[in-house]
Amino acid sequence: MLTYRAAAIIDQGKNFAVPVAHAKKFATRAAFEGLSTAMQVMGANGLLRENPLARQMSGARVTYYMDGTTEIQNMVIGRSLLSKSP
Repeated sequence: MLTYRAAAIIDQGKNFAVPVAHAKKFATRAAFEGLSTAMQVMGANGLLRENPLARQMSGARVTYYMDGTTEIQNMVIGRSLLSKSP
């Protein structure tokens, strides 16, 4: 839903930096945590070459660094919160 909201804001031509930061931060964290849980459930089988989980986990980890790290997303969100304070 965060991604759909960010896309709608982009389509409306409004400032989209903060909604995109929220969507990216949430999506990357959710993907990594979901894959981590799957790896734990699979145990040693999750590390086998035939199983794509290890490769997907690596890809999910890369998303932390693409298009701005999570720390940069936090800065974007934090600046927006500070600019709205009284």
